[in-house]
Amino acid sequence: MNGVWPEHRSVGELGVLPRPEAANDGQRAAHGIDLHWSGTNTGQVAVGEQIMMINATHGSSVTVSYPARRGVPLRRPRVAVLPRPGPDPLGREVEQEALTAGVRAGVPVQVYGEDGVGKSTVVRHLSHVLVDAIPDGVIYLRGGGLPVGDLAQEVFEACYDGESWRPSRTDLTRLMSGIGVLVVVDDLPGGRDAADELLDRLPEVSVVLTAAARILWGRGALP
Repeated sequence: MNGVWPEHRSVGELGVLPRPEAANDGQRAAHGIDLHWSGTNTGQVAVGEQIMMINATHGSSVTVSYPARRGVPLRRPRVAVLPRPGPDPLGREVEQEALTAGVRAGVPVQVYGEDGVGKSTVVRHLSHVLVDAIPDGVIYLRGGGLPVGDLAQEVFEACYDGESWRPSRTDLTRLMSGIGVLVVVDDLPGGRDAADELLDRLPEVSVVLTAAARILWGRGALP
């Protein structure tokens, strides 16, 4: 799109071109807009949402480039983000059955207890056991130190191929709707507030959490 400016423009005068979306000559915003003028220009030029200060006494040419429009992320057909296989959790059959029952019931489940009691061993084993039984797969995440927003982003990136896409909370809820994955967060930081926030960001996703203390109150099951 070319704009040819008058021979002289005074200081402070504003030149306005149509928004890039309105261009009808086949050059979309993603490809940039070329501006050409002769003579003197010492004012402001607005192109869409961009405002430039021009100080050209012998004519000039400016190319305004816009980033390419972000495409729709592509859904991965199935995910399997699993931890390294470890030993079977001996003597934890009751807990394993309770975990499996909670996941199949579609309610959030928490495993809690002091460090060293085997929480990680139980949920790591669960991830491998259920990976073929969950419709869209399993995502295992180490939660230690990561904010809830980053954990939710990890879930999104496991389910979608969308380069440099960080969805808003509303978009995340919409994009994750109807995806039958199991998300296992081992060692969720932040206590009850973090658990509530994660569940609110992923309201339709099956979730298993581990933490040192009980953090699910009235929102899930405990094995």
